[in-house]
Amino acid sequence: MPATAELAAPAFAAGHVTFLTLNLHCLLCSKPAVTAASNGPTAGTAYITPPANNRPWASYDLTVCVKGTASCRNVSCTANADGNAVTACAIPDCEPATTYTVAGVAQQAGFTSPQSEMVEFATEDWP
Repeated sequence: MPATAELAAPAFAAGHVTFLTLNLHCLLCSKPAVTAASNGPTAGTAYITPPANNRPWASYDLTVCVKGTASCRNVSCTANADGNAVTACAIPDCEPATTYTVAGVAQQAGFTSPQSEMVEFATEDWP
């Protein structure tokens, strides 16, 4: 969804009809907030605070990448039953002693929020 929408409205001036184009800021364009942490050498968890608008949200889609590479994958999770609460989303199958970047979007009824800011977490090394 674009951040602005075009709206044409008729304007009347001295017997002429013209159209004014107004840019309206999208009221639905807040984004989720994401933090992430390691859960040992092979897993992490993303904690997602839902966007302020359009609550409750149904699910979250995360993009998880090895930092500095194009090696990315998608992780999805169902929103907390209280769609207004923080959701913990498991990030399995990580490599030990590796830094990952994570960003996500919220989903509901055909609407996708803007993407969150990118955050990082580093998995632990094998003991």
